[in-house]
Amino acid sequence: MISRQLPRLGFIVCLFLGTLFIHAESKAQVGKVEQKTRENKSQKSGSSNSSSSGDSGDTGDSFFGTLFIDVFFGGFNLMFDAHRSMLDRRFHEPWMVSMEGNLTGGYDPNFSTFMLSSSLRGNWGLFSTQFRFNRLFDNTGTFRTFDWQIIQFNILAREEVNFWIGTGLSHEFTADQTYHENSVGLKLFFNQRKINPGIEFRWSRDYETGATPRIELNTQLDYLIGQYGKIDLNLMGGFSYQRYFSDVDFYFLQTGLIIRLN
Repeated sequence: MISRQLPRLGFIVCLFLGTLFIHAESKAQVGKVEQKTRENKSQKSGSSNSSSSGDSGDTGDSFFGTLFIDVFFGGFNLMFDAHRSMLDRRFHEPWMVSMEGNLTGGYDPNFSTFMLSSSLRGNWGLFSTQFRFNRLFDNTGTFRTFDWQIIQFNILAREEVNFWIGTGLSHEFTADQTYHENSVGLKLFFNQRKINPGIEFRWSRDYETGATPRIELNTQLDYLIGQYGKIDLNLMGGFSYQRYFSDVDFYFLQTGLIIRLN
């Protein structure tokens, strides 16, 4: 049944991506994101002498970073007991130790902006880490980031659900700046992990200038279209909202492929 659907689903993905790259108009705004990130960098050189006076306003913003540190060091033994318990389940639940690759294309019809994203996530019991390249481009410019969720905690990892929180770094190449970035996500699994909706929220912060380089909300639904030994191939569709520097908004319709190695 699944194998007969592959040609049709592949045609739909190609048709969607082809449609995205045909509609390139002039009302684009990636150039605005590039301008904002350069302005943010220039504020750092202009405010270096007064940076000490602005530290008090960062208390609430650094809450999540402090939370991760407290959880890691304060609950060290409890955390690794949970980790060992998860690893013991890997023979019956192979996704406890797994890899996941994601290739996604998106399009914002309001501003004729394209988005390409590729990511790789490794899961090891309680812990995960994820690397991602994210690229926005239109006729006003290109904006690229490399995002590394250095550590993610799979707080709830079961056959039917995975809930995680994470922290890491986001580096953007236009002004060569690196920001602290956090994430929280929820994934549900139905019909023996064949139909899987999920949602993820990311936010980054520049504590020196007080800027919010990016807020991102992703919703996805992926569907198993093929199994090849330990490899699962899933077709994905979804929506991504991205806001840069509290001013520039994008609304991407997206589709792509997910490859899972269990």
